Amino acid sequence: MPYLDQHAAAEARALRSRENGAKSKGPITPEGKAISSRNALKHGFNSSKHTLLPTDDPEEFEALRASFHEQLEPRNAIENYLVEKVVANAWRVRRIHGIESSVLTYDPKAGQKPSLPFQYNFHKLLTLAQYESHTERSIYKALHTLAVMRDAYKTQQILPIGDDNEK
Repeated sequence: MPYLDQHAAAEARALRSRENGAKSKGPITPEGKAISSRNALKHGFNSSKHTLLPTDDPEEFEALRASFHEQLEPRNAIENYLVEKVVANAWRVRRIHGIESSVLTYDPKAGQKPSLPFQYNFHKLLTLAQYESHTERSIYKALHTLAVMRDAYKTQQILPIGDDNEK
């Protein structure tokens, strides 16, 4: 095919693509918008907000959250933010361990079907290890920040802002 024919075909394809793109208005219903908001979500490890996946158990998550809140007893909005960060990241580590387990026990010869991402490529275990390491560092950093803040309260270097336990 001569260059001009290829060029004309490419331009026609680009024009059709632009016309089709202009027709799209995206999802309209609240249900459609909720679904499309999760289009790129694969595993939730890089999520800027905590997201429960369809395979996650909301009751287990809430039990984990309650346990951390009971143990760490946040006293103000900043401490609550740090505890929520610990909860979200602890849940992610738990999810990583589940995926890792399914990767290591996946046996295609036995007719098993994968149920979670990363199960076809063992090279992805390295990626899982990186996610785990990063997520655990986030937990330790939040716990360290919480401890430093509480030490500062004790030495009167800073006052707890918005202390909910103040009477």
